[in-house]
Amino acid sequence: MKLLFELSGEDKILPRAEVFALFDEYKIILDFKTVLILNIKQNDYIMMDKRKFQYLGLTKYVSEMLAVAEANKEDIIRQVLDLKLELDEAYTNKTLSLCVRCKRVERSEKSDIKCLELEQIIGRIFKDKGFKIDLVDPDIEIRVILCRDKAIIGRKISSYEDYEGVPYGAMPFFHPGIIKPKYARVLVNLCALNEGERLLDPMCGTGYILIEGFLMGLEVIGSDIREDAVKGSVKNLNFVSCIKSDEFIHKNYEYRSYHFMRSDSRNLCFKDKTLDGVVVDMPYGRSSPIFGKGIKELYQKSLEEIYRVYRRRCVIVSKDNLSDIAESIGFKKIGYYEQRVHRSLTRKILVLA
Repeated sequence: MKLLFELSGEDKILPRAEVFALFDEYKIILDFKTVLILNIKQNDYIMMDKRKFQYLGLTKYVSEMLAVAEANKEDIIRQVLDLKLELDEAYTNKTLSLCVRCKRVERSEKSDIKCLELEQIIGRIFKDKGFKIDLVDPDIEIRVILCRDKAIIGRKISSYEDYEGVPYGAMPFFHPGIIKPKYARVLVNLCALNEGERLLDPMCGTGYILIEGFLMGLEVIGSDIREDAVKGSVKNLNFVSCIKSDEFIHKNYEYRSYHFMRSDSRNLCFKDKTLDGVVVDMPYGRSSPIFGKGIKELYQKSLEEIYRVYRRRCVIVSKDNLSDIAESIGFKKIGYYEQRVHRSLTRKILVLA
């Protein structure tokens, strides 16, 4: 099955890495600046919880790719006329509503197609096929992405607008220098855990990383050497788990378990190889204090403890590249990314197995 991912343009590498973490096997069909098409096993898609697509922090839309045409009206119309949408049984006896959205992501000098005109043309074709046009709340959204000399036609599966997160602005505990929620979501996705598995953040701070893991159906565990951080994280997770106004979150996540404790990341109170994954944003020595002999000792001892307790994958975020330390301990590096936060800070994101 071919899937079309419309990526955020705010980072060149992280959106792709986050998408790749979803699948064990994939083949890249097309890879443009903000458009990625992967061929995955049909069974992998059937078995996957489609909510995982909504949790992608740096992907705007995910669609089933239906066709690729040359970026001219004649070929696009020909491809659309040949399309046969496979519908679920629940829809076979219903007149479905449909809308068409066209977006240009990379311009080509050879193509002078206007998006609005193309939407109208394709909309009329589907209307003739028996669909009802609804631009507000359609059953099906057809997306046409104009990228260089290609027109990629897809059927939307999910979008960032479908993600029902939490009102972070109303959280009871806040601390300066926290990672943004969508990037916390990216870090959890890079850890590539399955629903129900155990995720540890040994320097949990405000708990934002664990909140995103909680929303993804993971059993989350937080610890921090600072008592105020532990208490604040508990307040934030209690706030999320007790939301009643959002039926989606209340229905799906009220039973998820989470645990917190005060603990030093250099001496974790877990048995060997008992945690599926670890995601941690190391302190930078600015708004977050560094305890002990210094930052190098914190890196070394914390990574040694993380190596002892984890069993699948870890995501380590720091202001320094910790690849050499991690590999000397025994980790295998499977990904390394840099994210510029501002002039004086670039996050180093290390994915380990």
